[in-house]
Order: sequence, then structure tokens, then C-alpha cells
Amino acid sequence: VITNKITWSPKFCSLLGYAPNKLKGDLDTFKKILHPEDNKRTFAVINKCFKEKQPYKIEYRLKTKTGTYCWFLATGVTKYDNAKKPIRMVGSIIDINNRKATESDLKEKIEELTKINNIMAGREVKMTELKETIATLKKSKT
Repeated sequence: VITNKITWSPKFCSLLGYAPNKLKGDLDTFKKILHPEDNKRTFAVINKCFKEKQPYKIEYRLKTKTGTYCWFLATGVTKYDNAKKPIRMVGSIIDINNRKATESDLKEKIEELTKINNIMAGREVKMTELKETIATLKKSKT
């Protein structure tokens, strides 16, 4: 934390499509591979963990060697010095890209079904109104 130096594991590099030790180990590199939309949220979680002295858990997208973004779940802990200042973070990530894709597909299907349901409910209301109008017209003719 103090030096902004990062040591990537060979597995981490592999998940992003890099050979071991081919990804520069510093905070700037992490910021470059972190999806821009996830930047503010990610560092807010990290800062909160520093303040509350709690483990961190966050989902974010990282840019792979091919330039595509994949979702990962990062978890870890922070080590503190005697003055309770953060000095080191240790953690791991797992690939959750398939889960996120499934969640996204499910969300789209739910939205589609909700639209269809709203159309059908609206249709039912119109049918009821039409039946009432027909019944009123029939009564007025008799």
C-alpha cells in the first residue's frame, strides 16, 4: 500500500491472458486494466476497508490481454502497522464472468417478460372496458 507495488500471482496473470511476470506490478497498471465504470466504486470499497479495518470483497471488470473485459470477484485483507496504518493488502480473485453473463441474460428475460405482462394486463383492462361498454349499449337499446 505504501509503495503502490503489486505482486501478481502467475494465476492472476493467466486469468488475464498474460504470461507470468509480463504484467507490470504497480497501482497504475491496476488502474489501467480496471474498467473505468468500476474505478470509483472499487476504490471506495478499498478506502472503506482501510477505515473500518475489515476484509474487502468486490466485483469488478478487468481488461484482458485481448482487450476485452471480464468480471472477477476480489477478496482479501489489509495488514496494518503498529500505528494502524495500512501497509499491505493480500487477496485473491476468481473469474465470475460466466455468472455475470447469466445474470445479465436473466435480467433481460425478466424485463422482456415484465413488458409482455404489462401489455397483457393492459389488454385485459381494455377487454373488460369493452365488455362493459357493450353491456351498457345493449341495455340502452332495450
